[in-house]
Amino acid sequence: MTIVRLGTDMHGGRTLISALALGVWLTACGADDSSGEVTISCPPAGAVGLDPGEVAPDLLLRDCAGTEHALRDLCPSTAALLYTFAATCTTCQAYAASDAPNALWDKYRDHQFAMWFIVTGDATNSAPDAAYCSVVEEEFGLTMPVLFDAEAAAAAALGMPGNSGELVLSRGNLIESKTWGAQGTVLRVLEEIYGF
Repeated sequence: MTIVRLGTDMHGGRTLISALALGVWLTACGADDSSGEVTISCPPAGAVGLDPGEVAPDLLLRDCAGTEHALRDLCPSTAALLYTFAATCTTCQAYAASDAPNALWDKYRDHQFAMWFIVTGDATNSAPDAAYCSVVEEEFGLTMPVLFDAEAAAAAALGMPGNSGELVLSRGNLIESKTWGAQGTVLRVLEEIYGF
């Protein structure tokens, strides 16, 4: 297989790699064509931290069914969005009740996109559990993975606020943006990454 380096993109000089024999674009932090196969090394090389341009530390959460999800597992994704939801947050409630989360998921889900809707607090501002996670998923008709954060792990590991926090990652775990209640910024960053 031939690997052709095509130069740098607009996101800090990371290289886009094309696997010409497959006719598909791959984004990777590293590739090895010595075996004739493309391998993606994850997480991307670089400084681990909490700011844009740094590699996000790992995070482990469970979905409403109890299945574990690790942030490192998002590495093959072209982009990923983590959104934090607390039931006592009116901005979170309005966002979840709108069609925006599902519309965003539907727009990019077939383009190596991952999205986690993370429930961080229930209606009494207590730690959520799997049962409350399911309530949120069903109440708002969410179609992307819904996870719950009973121990404020997203705040501890990633510095995310417990409500209306948005973290956009590219090429695995590289932080592109971290915002609070700024869906417009999220949309702009995703459009820059995907080109649509």
